[in-house]
Amino acid sequence: LVSVKGQKRFVQRLVFTAAKVWDPSRNELAEPSFDGAWVTSAREWVLTTASGSMHFFPHDLETQVANGNGVPEARKIFQGGDGGHLARIVAFVEIGPTFFATASLDHQVIFWDKNGQVDSRVDLGCSVLSMDFIKGKSLLLAAACERPVNVFTVDEGSYRGPLPKLEGHEHNLVQIVAGTNLFFSLDEASVVRVWDASSLTSVQTIGGFPLKVTKMVLAVGHGRLILAGSRLHVYDLNAPACKLVGAPVHAPGGDDPPAKPPAGVTTARARPPPKAAILNASSGSLVSLTERDVRLHSRAGPPP
Repeated sequence: LVSVKGQKRFVQRLVFTAAKVWDPSRNELAEPSFDGAWVTSAREWVLTTASGSMHFFPHDLETQVANGNGVPEARKIFQGGDGGHLARIVAFVEIGPTFFATASLDHQVIFWDKNGQVDSRVDLGCSVLSMDFIKGKSLLLAAACERPVNVFTVDEGSYRGPLPKLEGHEHNLVQIVAGTNLFFSLDEASVVRVWDASSLTSVQTIGGFPLKVTKMVLAVGHGRLILAGSRLHVYDLNAPACKLVGAPVHAPGGDDPPAKPPAGVTTARARPPPKAAILNASSGSLVSLTERDVRLHSRAGPPP
């Protein structure tokens, strides 16, 4: 699952991996090179190909593909090659209503206007793997195949310039994700550094050996940082951190007291811990035994 900014929902990756887009530079149907990005100001989807082209589709793309109607015709196409990217685009960031940035394995970060004209470009000297934007601070953050975090200043319509790189990681970066006043960088050793967006200083380090993860998602609405490898590792942010990333005050990871359940409803936390459990692998059902009762858990949901 990939988080879609500006939308309170998740989009299944299956929708995009099942889709194909026409790549004029190769005169063939091509697989999109990443899950897709939602352009809030224009209410449209953008998918890219391995050659660096960008294809913009109507807002109901996911519905049409999921219903088996195929991929509709792209509203507009920004070609790769001359003036654009020469390799796979790994990140698309909407900076303003008419201004966005892309990052690619061709070492470049390119700033575009809504007509597909290149405003500026920055060559980082190595493949860019991830990028995110903090609107309130006018900061664009990029993780390339190197240890420092690249930081740029931008506004809604133009690129302003680079800031000093942020040192601290001992291994090459893999990904970067940002909230309102905090951002997180992940490296190849599964170490995550937490950074203050105001002072651009590292405030905490988590993860590392024996953790082995390759993907990081900041679930702002839930106040959680999720690291993914062979397993999912979920970190609940405390109340101050929730406020810094823009999470609701009563996010699950906060220090605020949990809401009381309705009268007569027993929460999972209030139940006694099970003494034993039996799993039926064929049906996916689980039977748990406590000192007071026996409960049947199914895939449909929690026990009554």
